[in-house]
Amino acid sequence: SDGKKNKTQRPMLYAVPNKLVEQYVELADKMKCKLVAIDFAGNSVSQWIRRCAKPLLPESLNVLMQINDQNTLVTIIDNGNVALQRNVNFGTRNVLDVVREVYQDDELSYEEAYEKLCSGEMICDSFDVQELPMDSMEEMEYADWKRLNMAREQVTEALRPLIVNITRMIEFYATKNKTAQVEIIRVVGNGLRLEGLIPLMNNEIG
Repeated sequence: SDGKKNKTQRPMLYAVPNKLVEQYVELADKMKCKLVAIDFAGNSVSQWIRRCAKPLLPESLNVLMQINDQNTLVTIIDNGNVALQRNVNFGTRNVLDVVREVYQDDELSYEEAYEKLCSGEMICDSFDVQELPMDSMEEMEYADWKRLNMAREQVTEALRPLIVNITRMIEFYATKNKTAQVEIIRVVGNGLRLEGLIPLMNNEIG
């Protein structure tokens, strides 16, 4: 033995359509950029944590949620290292569709629906949704008040699959690591602006 510790590696294999790779190569050419490598989102997040964010993270269990348009990448970080990563088939588009359905008479664009979601009125702080008191809504017509309460109930409920999946991931990791206890959940991506999402997560996940 030369005294060196044997190092093990865990390679990850991914199947990627050739067409997708060709599109990235074409994009790089049009932008006059030199394409060095093509990575996938999950590994990019892992590399960012190792190289940039690790010194900023407390030495405890953290959850990083990257909420995108059509999916959410959930990463469990234990003592600065990526311990578990899953892709949840849920994004802001799911909630935007609910808003547009409730306000279909207004023919809202996705941009307008997104602004409503960021207004602070659409997401309740728990799944036990309470109606807004009518007397608190100054200069609001009864029909608008009813529609707002309907939107609050349906939008909040639409977020249940996301929170249930995150809770299951944390519980699964905790069963494998008895001393694990989540200290911080960080949200990034375009879901960060959804006013009310953080209080809802705090109350439903704990």
